[in-house]
Amino acid sequence: MRVRTLHNPRFASVYAYGQRLYRRTVDGKKQVRKREPNEWLACIPDAHPGYISWGACHVI
Repeated sequence: MRVRTLHNPRFASVYAYGQRLYRRTVDGKKQVRKREPNEWLACIPDAHPGYISWGACHVI
């Protein structure tokens, strides 16, 4: 749980939107792909006070 929390950009004072890409396959199942941070639709550093720095979030 703690490692997953440290990978969440919300705890590094970053507003992030579009971290995952959702698609439907031919048979109707949902397929999820995690995007790289440079592919996110929105990434606003220092959007609010955080527990860790944005750089530390990438190192962990």
